[in-house]
Amino acid sequence: LLSVIERSNELLQIQALICFARLLTTEANQVLFFKSGGLQPLMRLISSPHPAVQLRALEATFPLTSSPKTEQIIIKIGVTKRFNTLLKSPSLSLREKTLDVAANYASKPELRKDMLAQGVLPVLLEIYHDCNNNPVLLTSLCATLLHFANDEGANRLVMRHYGGMRLLTNSLSLATISELARTEVAKLLASLLQNRENCDEIMQIGATELIIEALVSPDFAGEPQPYLLDSLHRLAQDDAALPTLAEAGVVQHLVPLLEGQREGLQTRSLAILARVTREKTSRQLFEDAVSGLVGLLNSSDRRNCINATVALCNISDNENCRRAILDEDGLEILIQSFIKFEDNVQVQESITRAQANFALDVDSHGVLRRALPFITAHQLSNTIPQTTTNTTNTTTQNNNNTTITSFALKTLLLMAVNADNVDTL
Repeated sequence: LLSVIERSNELLQIQALICFARLLTTEANQVLFFKSGGLQPLMRLISSPHPAVQLRALEATFPLTSSPKTEQIIIKIGVTKRFNTLLKSPSLSLREKTLDVAANYASKPELRKDMLAQGVLPVLLEIYHDCNNNPVLLTSLCATLLHFANDEGANRLVMRHYGGMRLLTNSLSLATISELARTEVAKLLASLLQNRENCDEIMQIGATELIIEALVSPDFAGEPQPYLLDSLHRLAQDDAALPTLAEAGVVQHLVPLLEGQREGLQTRSLAILARVTREKTSRQLFEDAVSGLVGLLNSSDRRNCINATVALCNISDNENCRRAILDEDGLEILIQSFIKFEDNVQVQESITRAQANFALDVDSHGVLRRALPFITAHQLSNTIPQTTTNTTNTTTQNNNNTTITSFALKTLLLMAVNADNVDTL
């Protein structure tokens, strides 16, 4: 095979390199290859005047990177810069094959770093303009970029310096791409949005609606959906983004997922909705979500319990939502949940705050009257701080307990306004 690649016959060289790409995946064959002096002729073919030979030489070289020593040799020679030429080839077929090989190289941290240094990333992004009607190209491109997106430095480069975010979100609305391509696009988006600056970029270019439209589109049902939800959840971590998410219809579109059968989608949707309820102006949108939220108060997944509880407590300052919660027997469950969260003071505070909101409504007083022994035993007794050797911790615990007690007392005070409650109090 080595004698064949030394010949000047392009077709023979390509076939021999295809063989090497498979043979060199085993350590024993790599040892024989080096002993036979194969590295130098292989490196020469990477500089071949024939693009197809260059590509196959890159493909045959990749298995050798399993050795750190050989990997450094390959980096030193500047092998990865060959991608720049091949990715700009007028041959669509050659570019597709080059992307597959580039994805392999980008999967290795040191080689990925070298690809960045050689300017491969902006060349990759230029290919986006040719992807609109080519699902194969888009799938391979996203799979390659995903490796870069997992690096914080490259993550920013993909988004901010080369306009990659706008190109990526535009891909969400392409009707011509395959399900595999949609999955890769959604996966790449979720990875990029691990970076706060990238989330800001999404908000600035107004791409939130595109993500939500893709989420509810039948084309993205299935494997892409969890990644789109992860993207929305990362956007929702910024309080400033919450009004935009609410206006874009995130509440209406996520409510059906709360009662769906796919647990992963349910958990992700709930986490997003719990965040959006922090935005006061959006709370009137949650009336239709109450049934699903109440149904998750006793979920076997503790994260779901917490998020459902916090969401219901947040929306309890809206009269229509309070009425819906009461109709679903949610108030009684919320009050009883106080004990369940004895290790989470913030959630307990939320419960007592919501309880005080319900005390504003006479219709809620029947449930609150039945709960008075519980409120007295478990909330008014919280004035005694837990003993601890750390002064700071003692003070914090004392303040938290005082907050709980204050809301409990507010509940009793609001109930006392109703003469029907005085005897029970």
